[in-house]
Amino acid sequence: MTPASRSPFDRPAFWVLIFYAALYLLSASGRMSSGDATGQLQATLLLRHTGRLSSPTPFIRYLWLKSPTGVYYEIHDIGAVGAMFPAALLGSAISTASEHDQIASPSLPTRLAVAFTYCLIGALGPFFLYRLFALFYSARTAFLVSLFFGVCTMYWPYTKTARDVLPGCVCVCAMLFYAGRLALNAFSPPATAITPTLRQNALSLGIATGLALAFRVSLAPFLLLGIAGLLVALFRRLPRSVALHVA
Repeated sequence: MTPASRSPFDRPAFWVLIFYAALYLLSASGRMSSGDATGQLQATLLLRHTGRLSSPTPFIRYLWLKSPTGVYYEIHDIGAVGAMFPAALLGSAISTASEHDQIASPSLPTRLAVAFTYCLIGALGPFFLYRLFALFYSARTAFLVSLFFGVCTMYWPYTKTARDVLPGCVCVCAMLFYAGRLALNAFSPPATAITPTLRQNALSLGIATGLALAFRVSLAPFLLLGIAGLLVALFRRLPRSVALHVA
């Protein structure tokens, strides 16, 4: 079986995901070392307890911005609220503090739940990189590349301490995989018109892009420029090697 024909959901890919999930959970510190992530957790707890994302008073002044209507909003993008919400539900159910105190100073169970949630989310980053390189190389080579990224860069400390940028990084890894698979499928013989596989890959790329922007909208100029280049490569029918490098 060639690398290009290997299913992305084969057994090696499953065990790669289990490996990274176990590695990051076992190496987790249980801390939230990012003040930005703490502000995002406050917004999540505010939504959980009040059903709103606005507050009449700021909880951390430099992280809560006053709107023209006089209420305050947490300054970061909305994606983290969705990622943290299950942990906020669990932590607030355990905590005995008042609702205001839970929001102003998230309890230890809530922080732990978020920290371990981010460990599991973080496992998807090197997993998607493994899937990307497994399209073109052997499973061993793909795993070694993903391992270098997962344990030899700042990505590993980010998983240990629930950094606010982690989910956005994971989504970009997913984008890279789906962009690579889209280009590979489009330029693999026989070169035909739009197929269900192409539609699925394009949809997956769009979802990954939307999620990445939900976590960090400032990535938009760079991500959309890359997607525009990929579309040009696909519709202008550039040589296969050029299109794959663009992807």
